[in-house]
Amino acid sequence: GFLLRIIWIPHEAPLTLDSAGYFWYAIETSVTGSFPTSECGWRCTFPNTGWASFLSLFFMIFSFDNYLDYMNLQRYLGVIISVVTVIPMYYFCKIFVEKKYAIVGSILFAFNPRIIENSILGITEPLFILAITLMLYTFFQYGKNYPFIVFGIIGISSIVRYEGLLLFIPISLLYFYKFKFSKKSILKYCIAVMVLFLIIVPWAMMKIDTTGQDGIISHIAAGPTYFNNVAKESQDTNEVIISFLRTAFNNMLRFLALATLPLLTFLIPLGIYTMISKKDLSNFLILFCITFTLLLPAFYAYSRSFQEVRYLLPIFPIFCLFSVYFIRNITEKIKLKKLFL
Repeated sequence: GFLLRIIWIPHEAPLTLDSAGYFWYAIETSVTGSFPTSECGWRCTFPNTGWASFLSLFFMIFSFDNYLDYMNLQRYLGVIISVVTVIPMYYFCKIFVEKKYAIVGSILFAFNPRIIENSILGITEPLFILAITLMLYTFFQYGKNYPFIVFGIIGISSIVRYEGLLLFIPISLLYFYKFKFSKKSILKYCIAVMVLFLIIVPWAMMKIDTTGQDGIISHIAAGPTYFNNVAKESQDTNEVIISFLRTAFNNMLRFLALATLPLLTFLIPLGIYTMISKKDLSNFLILFCITFTLLLPAFYAYSRSFQEVRYLLPIFPIFCLFSVYFIRNITEKIKLKKLFL
């Protein structure tokens, strides 16, 4: 997986669009030693500056004569993070299936064309997907005893991409659904929420000082505000809502099919059916709630006709797990199990 990514890196091409914005933010941070203000232009208006701030640490360590070398360093970091995600992906799958099938789940992730393509762009998704995978593994494996780790990861993911904060609501509800109400669980939950606030509040205050917006709540609230403004400008509010929903559903289905080709398109629905038929309904409902939450930002983006697959990539660890369920079910019915695998 690492070699495939390295081969596809366009070493002679400069970064463009969002990746260029993260690059210049990181460069300015590394040179000045402080977070840039909104005076530095469009590249400093990104709400998701966690990735760029992370990059700036490496830009401080390494010294190059050519700006392309710094851009390639940004790409390499994205590749390394994407490949490292294979490890928590394996342990996440191992909670639900045997080791040999967990390896298959890691393989489905490591060699997914869309994940490979995204990892070499130098943008936020590899780090965000790593955070989501770690959160999923920690929630299912250690959520009862160490919920503060889960909420700490949610806090970090919110800094990388502001929509990560949306996970606070379903994870809070699922925590009590899975581990029940008790004095001990409520106390642990309160500590976990404090950890979350200790991460996002200082970051939000820094963003307000530098750009005038917190970069998390302000941008989550921007979605409903945008729809409200568009509806006010139209004479028929219902028609506007229907138009947005139609566009969102059409784009969502189209890009889901595009993102999951060639293998996952068929494995995911069969895997979901297998998981439900095996009476693992409780875990399925938990995974469904998390998936639904992670799809909300994509639904919003597609309603505005943003034409990118990247909004769907954070749910790929869950998609790989669903796929493994079906692969295990098929393998158990075949005589030559090892050969098939």
